[in-house]
Amino acid sequence: MRLFDLVGSTSRIVALGALSAVVGCGVFGGEQVCTLEAIPTGVVLYVDPPRAERARMAWIEHCQARRCESGTVRLDDHGDGKRGFVLFPGSERRPTDVRVLLRSSSGEQVLSRDTVATPRWVSPLDEPRCPKGGPQIRLAVTEKGRLDTAFDRD
Repeated sequence: MRLFDLVGSTSRIVALGALSAVVGCGVFGGEQVCTLEAIPTGVVLYVDPPRAERARMAWIEHCQARRCESGTVRLDDHGDGKRGFVLFPGSERRPTDVRVLLRSSSGEQVLSRDTVATPRWVSPLDEPRCPKGGPQIRLAVTEKGRLDTAFDRD
């Protein structure tokens, strides 16, 4: 069976190739192009050294309007530190109580912090002209052990 038999025509191949070149690009031919990527709603957590060296898991509790949810995430390497994400569907753009508990691979507590943060609407490119994808809270456990907002990180 030939590729043309599967696709139907050469024009479809050209159209699909052009579409795949555009999706995910920031600027194409001098014009702003927004991706078709969806933004999940939840909490992004960055952990800076030195705690990143010991932290392997994070438990995150997210409370809005007296409704609390929690989730656990494995922390993956990200630059010099670590990063993880917990999905919290239905988050709204209002002040949110967040509790973060970091644990080592043996289960030992590395750090426990609470904060109040307001989710921001973010797009895949953080480009103001692109539609916003969904509300996220981005937090960082800093070098000094503080839990700060981190909307300026990738």
